[in-house]
Amino acid sequence: MKTAAFIALVLCCAAVPAQQSDLDTATAQACTATLLGDRDGLRSARAMLERIESHWQSAGLGTTGLADNVATLANVLIHGRTPAFTQAQRRIARSANTPEERALLRALGDSLPWPTITRLRWENRYNRAAGTVNWVIRRAQQLLTGQFQAFFQMGNDVVFAQPRLRRATTRERKIFVLAERLASEAPGTVEALRARDEARTLASKIERARRRDHLRRIRVAQEQGQWETAVALAQGGLTLWPSDDDFERLLRESDHRIGLRTRSWQRSLEVDPVADANLSAEQAGIAAEALRLSLRGRPAQAREALVELARDMPAAPVSDDALLLAAIMEQSMGESASARARLTALSSQDRDSAWIAESLGNSFPFALDHEVEAAMARRRELSRRFVWQGARSVDENLYLASSSAISQGLAAPAALGAFFFIDSAFRGVALAVHNPLGAEAIVDALARLERRQGTLSPELRAMQRDRLRDLGALDRALAVHEELPQPDPGLARRLRSQMARQMLEVARGESNSETQRRMLAHVAETYSGTDAAREALTLMRTSPFPGAHLTAEQVRAEIETLRQAGWPLAPSLTDGRTGNGEIDGVGVTVEPDGTIHYRRRNAEEWEEARAAGGDGARLAAVAAALERQSRAVSALEERERPHVPLEVTGSLGASGIYAVPQLQRFRHVDEDLPLYE
Repeated sequence: MKTAAFIALVLCCAAVPAQQSDLDTATAQACTATLLGDRDGLRSARAMLERIESHWQSAGLGTTGLADNVATLANVLIHGRTPAFTQAQRRIARSANTPEERALLRALGDSLPWPTITRLRWENRYNRAAGTVNWVIRRAQQLLTGQFQAFFQMGNDVVFAQPRLRRATTRERKIFVLAERLASEAPGTVEALRARDEARTLASKIERARRRDHLRRIRVAQEQGQWETAVALAQGGLTLWPSDDDFERLLRESDHRIGLRTRSWQRSLEVDPVADANLSAEQAGIAAEALRLSLRGRPAQAREALVELARDMPAAPVSDDALLLAAIMEQSMGESASARARLTALSSQDRDSAWIAESLGNSFPFALDHEVEAAMARRRELSRRFVWQGARSVDENLYLASSSAISQGLAAPAALGAFFFIDSAFRGVALAVHNPLGAEAIVDALARLERRQGTLSPELRAMQRDRLRDLGALDRALAVHEELPQPDPGLARRLRSQMARQMLEVARGESNSETQRRMLAHVAETYSGTDAAREALTLMRTSPFPGAHLTAEQVRAEIETLRQAGWPLAPSLTDGRTGNGEIDGVGVTVEPDGTIHYRRRNAEEWEEARAAGGDGARLAAVAAALERQSRAVSALEERERPHVPLEVTGSLGASGIYAVPQLQRFRHVDEDLPLYE
């Protein structure tokens, strides 16, 4: 159907109004509707194909058979996605007219939950088995060659592998999503019941991993001094796991450290009521009202209520709490002098002086310059820890150290020392170039100081700029730099250049060609004069335009079909000869309006052409259909490519050749698999 002879035969029949583009459009619509479960769209495609069939039969050209195929798909879709669906689409694929159509229809089965789950299950089981077999082969080979420390290494592997075995793999996450979908779309079947049980098992596994990861993120935020982040994460954890004591405890710790004594005190009273407070009903009401006022952002009224409570109970332990909370309210209103005087009076009365000192130093740092100093000290501590320990977890460091000790034996101390020294040196160099550790806490401390004082000194402003630069917030860093009394123009140029480079890298990674060109144009216009802007202009000249993309080989193979749809380029551009201005290997792009963008071989500038006859939409539809067919054929070839399950790994050493056979594991070949990470 795609051959030039067939196209010529169709053109000779004037009674045939249905063109190749109509057939491509109907086929594509049927495939898309089947993938989306759109019955109305499938019926519309079926009606269009039936009209094409009638025209072809009236012209004596026979039938395409696609209308019957789509009717079968519609019937299967109406009765639910069962194994019959897979069998039907496989049968249709074998009986379709061309390899391209067979690839399009066969792709349906691999895009639906049923065959996808079956394949993923097999790959997941195979990967687990292959990993175990490879581990056994590797350790057995070590034992056979006299490396008896493999006995100890096997035990070491088992000990450190156990926590990781409880984590759900990416394939298991995708199986979970598809199993839930299958159980809801085909209820009552044996496979649906199996999928539902499988989904429950994987859900509990994923839930445990999510909880561990969430707790780990909170602890990391606390270690880095990012207390606001820790509070937000802990609150999110309580939303997901309301009855979990770990999140409640971490939230109270974070509240306490950033000085939110009102919320911390409230949670303490809710979780562990203070039995010896001796509050009357009226006084308890005053305390509760003060807490409500403070949490609603009304610190002045809360302060008055707390002072009244302390006045009524001068000898009660809660009096110190009330006065400290009143000082916190004053600090939040910007009355630092009054808050400091109140705290000084409390300290002079020696009422639980240790607790007051802890409150002054940690719970709520009233001297905000001290808060900045504490954040800077924390940054230095984190930097030292990273240089000596790195970003690896404790388990990873212990596993590496124990593995090295087992393999090196008596030479382990020297080997570990050399490795530790070299690794630390590299990490130190990395921090000298770029050190974001603790920068967020310093920026937050400086922001709070600015809110209280109304301004920052030039030295603190420069520190704020540098830490924002460490965090990658270059636009904010440039704005802060321009507020300095005497900003360095050279540094401003470097910041603008870094901003342009940052945006250029984002544009390079953009998959949508239209969005990419807009981003490149923004970089070239906004940051003109920088190296990144010049690179953006070069990329705009060389990157393809938005639309259907066809390679030079595709154009040559389908030139007759394209010409019938209004292809305007001269034959010399696509005849395969290199000496007459042939289009280059990038190919051509056809926009939705039919505009063609192409580039001649060894040229940098793009050229444009319009569809012949002004029917640009028709040419764009044909080009889009050819692009879809090419993708389907590529996917089919990838799936049917022979898979060699064995590989040999090894190295050449002083004792000879070291080689170990291993089973190859399935890689992440699904384009959407990273979405389930």
